[in-house]
Amino acid sequence: MKTIGIESRTYGYWAHKLQGFVQDCLIANILGENFNSKLAFDSLKDVRRRYYKKQGTKVE
Repeated sequence: MKTIGIESRTYGYWAHKLQGFVQDCLIANILGENFNSKLAFDSLKDVRRRYYKKQGTKVE
């Protein structure tokens, strides 16, 4: 809450801010925005896969 209006993006937790810094500054600048987007998409896809596996639901 302290950074709302001060920074362009807020993370809510220092570890998430560190992760965001690595993704935004290092990965995006070195490997490109497309790689950064694919990394985020694959991560979310894996979360979804694990959720469905835990629930015993078939993943399409």
